[in-house]
Amino acid sequence: MSETGEHPAAPKSVAVIGVGNIGSQLVTHLARLPAVKRLVIVDDDSVRAENTSQEYSSRDMDVGQKKAIASARRARRIRRHDPLQVEPIVARVENVPWGRTRVSVFIACVDSLLSRLSINEIAWRLGTPWIDTGIRADGSLARLQVHVPAMDAPCIQCSWGAMDRDSLSRAYSCDGRLKESAPTGASSALGGLAASLAAIECQKLFDGSFDQSLAGRQLIVEARYHHYYVNTLRRNSACPFDHQVWSIQKLPQTVRTLGDLVEHGRKLFRGAELPASVSAERMWVTRLVCPLCGQQARTLRLQGRIGAKLRLCSQCGGEMQPMGFYLLPRLDVRSAGDRLLARPLRRFGLRAGDVLTLNGSHESQHVELSLANEPGGN
Repeated sequence: MSETGEHPAAPKSVAVIGVGNIGSQLVTHLARLPAVKRLVIVDDDSVRAENTSQEYSSRDMDVGQKKAIASARRARRIRRHDPLQVEPIVARVENVPWGRTRVSVFIACVDSLLSRLSINEIAWRLGTPWIDTGIRADGSLARLQVHVPAMDAPCIQCSWGAMDRDSLSRAYSCDGRLKESAPTGASSALGGLAASLAAIECQKLFDGSFDQSLAGRQLIVEARYHHYYVNTLRRNSACPFDHQVWSIQKLPQTVRTLGDLVEHGRKLFRGAELPASVSAERMWVTRLVCPLCGQQARTLRLQGRIGAKLRLCSQCGGEMQPMGFYLLPRLDVRSAGDRLLARPLRRFGLRAGDVLTLNGSHESQHVELSLANEPGGN
């Protein structure tokens, strides 16, 4: 058995987060690894004509298509004689239910600290090793580091300084939207170098060869001058992340309403009490505000799961936004009335695969929603 609890010979699954310069080329490498039987591809962006450094083609009508879907199509083509389960998810990783990304290895090919922060938390909570990649045109740099979740292991935040954390606060614009990251300007060759290194490290994790892998270390290749650096990552005792790997119980499909969830919590707490509150992967939005006319509307949904129709201001037609004052980290269920308890979990914006935390007076339990017969979409 490997450190992750998987037998080295077991079928492997990988989630590639971001399919730009690095990720689009990495998908090709992973599709050619016989051990990979399931490939999850997460990206919300579309292919543009200027994406010349990425593994897309206008000849194949990729331009205008979602990158996750175009990459999935290419992976299936490569493995047409050896079936590969490919699951494209058109969404930002921050909005994807954690249960949909249960895999053997995560590989992050993203260009924002906010996305890395989310991937780090998902990987740690699920106990999944993850590989972080990056490139920089200036100096022709390719970077790779590997994290294997454990209480005493370094996470991505352990090496972050004040400037890194300050940049997270500037990730959103004034209207609450995520800002687009600037293009790296790096060549496809540099992206291919990072992709190849990531595929090689991924195979080592598959094999359980942690002593030969970069687990707990960082590799920097300075291609311009042929320099090669390996740095050891350290667990920072002052890191704000708690480094806990969660034990997550999958709920039965019969848990469909908030009341069902609360009652199931009583069973998990061995009948001692009912949950006092419910935490989710994101904040709970209790009110929307129109930045144009000031109109307000009450709601109760998970952040990032509010549809366009609900966001439409009834007064001026503007787009209503959640405001910080009306965001709750926990949903209090002690004072919830019968009407709220009878509400289906889907009406809170919850989906199959979402992980919730049921908080009691003396303990917490982590659960994953099943929600059978979920309609299509991401």
